[in-house]
Amino acid sequence: MPFFTKKPVRIEAVQFLRIMPASGNPFFAEDDSLDASWPTWLVEALCKQSWQEGAMWVNTFNSLHIRTLEGIMLVSPNDWVICGVKGELYPCKPDIFAVTYDAIAEEPAS
Repeated sequence: MPFFTKKPVRIEAVQFLRIMPASGNPFFAEDDSLDASWPTWLVEALCKQSWQEGAMWVNTFNSLHIRTLEGIMLVSPNDWVICGVKGELYPCKPDIFAVTYDAIAEEPAS
């Protein structure tokens, strides 16, 4: 059977830590304040309606979900939310993320 390796592609990702009880928002900082470093794709995903592709929302059971190309996926605490090469969003378990991705410097401003 042939073997394969992943091509080196650049992705953006944000780690989901927990849902803040006061706000119900999964990406607020520890003190329940807005994190100014949020990427645009994350803000856009949280603003979409739950039926739209790429939407992220917290349901009535306080669980975070993403509508992906493969259907609705649950995002557990400590999972990474990845924005792929075509803008698609999907969750990734922390152990898989650690062996698949390395942090790199941000692209220089053009």
